[in-house]
This record gives sequence, structure tokens and C-alpha cells, in this order.
Amino acid sequence: MSDFSSKCREYLKNTGETVYQLSASSGLDRTSLQRMITGKRLPGMDFVRQFCDSIRINPSQRQELIELYKIEKIGKEIYYNRKYIQELLRVISTQQMLFSSGFHSLTSLPFYSGDFSLDVEKKVLNLFEDILLSGSDEKICTNIPANCRLIVQVSAHLYPEYQKLPPVIQILPLHQNPTASPDYNMNL
Repeated sequence: MSDFSSKCREYLKNTGETVYQLSASSGLDRTSLQRMITGKRLPGMDFVRQFCDSIRINPSQRQELIELYKIEKIGKEIYYNRKYIQELLRVISTQQMLFSSGFHSLTSLPFYSGDFSLDVEKKVLNLFEDILLSGSDEKICTNIPANCRLIVQVSAHLYPEYQKLPPVIQILPLHQNPTASPDYNMNL
């Protein structure tokens, strides 16, 4: 049984209702509800939202249940990689000046697939330049997707002027199943 189905079972138990009673009062399909509670089937997100509405849980419980659903749906590793990238982009886009300490304090949090704004590109460029000018041997670790050209563009801009680049360690999140991602760069 998954964490998601265990939490669903716990919340249902707290209501004092059975699967049959909840199904009758909410209109949720009894079989789908039973399979979700026992971990035999993962329903769609709409079903999960209806379940949350039906058992009247508080917003933090709802958020926890939806997070567990997403983890169950895509897997822990991919989920936390995506959260990390989202937090990284939030840190980059909200800071006027970028400091390496900001990157060290990132928690394991989503996966980025869009384009970076010019402002974000400038901030990353400034971070790289600061490391080069300080003479630091600090390494930059990133798991920005392989199809994103941000690091390549920043490197191409800096190398002619400095004749070197800060060490960048690129962590590639690869899918084991080529059909799992339309981007061939992300498949094993």
C-alpha cells in the first residue's frame, strides 16, 4: 500500500464513514473509491479532488494528499527533482544579487521545461562572473534539463572574456522508459 492510499484510508476512517456510505453521499464511484483506498488503482486528479471535497479535510491536509498523489503518479525522484528546479528558479528570479549561499540553502524541491527570461539569464551570468572574478574554485551543481540551453549560452558568453569557466556539474534526470518523455535528451 502506498503512502497516498494509506493517507486516503486514514482520512476516510476519521470521517467515520465506510466506502459504501461515502460513495452514496458523495456520488463517487464505489469501486474506484475502494481501489484507491486499498492502493490497487490510482484515480485521476479530478477524482482525488472530489474525494477531498467529500471528506471535508482542511487545506493543509488536502495539499498533503495531493502532493502524495503526485509522488505516487510520477515517482519520488522525479517529483523532488521538479520541486528542486522550481525552487531554484524562484530563488534566481526573486533575488537582486545572487550569492552562492542562496543555492546551498535550497531544499529538495519541480522540473523546468519552459524558457528562461532574460532577467534570469542575466542573474545566472552574474553568478558565474562573480565566481570567476573571486578566483573561487566553487562548483555549480545543477539539474536543469538537458534540452535547456541556459548554461551553454552563459558559458559561450563568458569564455571569450575569461578563457575559463567555473566548474559546472550537470545532473541529468533521465527516464528509463523512452516513451515516458517526448524529449529524447531525457531518455536512457
